[in-house]
Amino acid sequence: MVTNIDLTAGDDVSSEHKFGSKSTLFLAVGLIVVVVLAQLGLNYFKNSYVNKQQQAQATLVSKKAAVSGAAYADLVDFQERLEFLDSASNSRTDWDVFLKEFSQYVIPEVKLNDLTYDPKADELSFSATAPDINTAAREIVLLKKFPQTDSIEFSGASEELNNADGTKKTAFSVKIKLKASSQKTQ
Repeated sequence: MVTNIDLTAGDDVSSEHKFGSKSTLFLAVGLIVVVVLAQLGLNYFKNSYVNKQQQAQATLVSKKAAVSGAAYADLVDFQERLEFLDSASNSRTDWDVFLKEFSQYVIPEVKLNDLTYDPKADELSFSATAPDINTAAREIVLLKKFPQTDSIEFSGASEELNNADGTKKTAFSVKIKLKASSQKTQ
């Protein structure tokens, strides 16, 4: 059996869609319009970004100029004062609590003449007067029981004559080394 195959005949051409010259022209113009619109959109966003960047740079330059000016110095000075007041108020509260607790370990007959704190050495120092040496000794023993005491140094005990009423008083000095947990700020 012999079959004839026609090699010159093409596929079924009725299923293909052919563009005419007008439709090809409209398709090309449409693609050009899409590309142009895309390019315009990209340029718009680029210019918008550049404008925002320039505005940010201008703001930054003006802020830097303000930083080096007198207004900035006033602001820094004001901020330093606020920070100092904050630390002083916190320090004052700490010292109020500390002194209230410390005063419970001072015998009423003992009069403190001066009270100083050395933050570097973490030492509390004072000179005091007591009616007699026994009261001064009781005060030293009581201060040793103060919870924040690490060590006590007692020095300079002497009797003084009170010119106002003619009584004798015992003057003495004390240095108290505080425990590390009780450090105070100035």
